[in-house]
Amino acid sequence: MKDSKDNIYISEGRLPCEQPFQRLLTTYDGKVGMCCYDWGATHTVGYLDDLGFVNGDKEYEKVKIKADKQIKGFELMNLKMPTKHNLPEKTVGNLNKIWHGKEINTVREAHIKDKADTINICKMCPFKETYKWKKI
Repeated sequence: MKDSKDNIYISEGRLPCEQPFQRLLTTYDGKVGMCCYDWGATHTVGYLDDLGFVNGDKEYEKVKIKADKQIKGFELMNLKMPTKHNLPEKTVGNLNKIWHGKEINTVREAHIKDKADTINICKMCPFKETYKWKKI
C-alpha cells in the first residue's frame, strides 16, 4: 500500500475485521450478508424473506434473456451469477435472530481466532483496515 506521502507499506498478516461485529447487509430479496463489502450477500448469514431462497437465480435468467434478445449493452457482458460462499438453512428469521445466530457467529469467531482466510469472501477482501501494515 502507498500513502499520500509516498510511504510504502507491506502486509504482514490480517487483523480481525470489525464489520461482522458492527452491521449486517440486507438485499432486496431478503438475503442477509455479513458486511458491506459482500455485495449480493454471497456469504449469506440468514434470510428475512423466502424470496432470498430462490430469487437470485430467477432474476439473473430474466436479465440474461433480455440481454440476449433486446439490450445490446448486456450482450458484451459475460453475465454469470456470483459464487455463493455460504448457504445457511433456508428459514426466514428476523434481524435480531440473525445478528445473534450461528452463521454470523461462525464468521466472528474465525476473525477473533485469526482464521479469516477460512471464510472465502474474507480471503478476497480489499478492506485495508483488516491488514497489519509495516512501513518499508
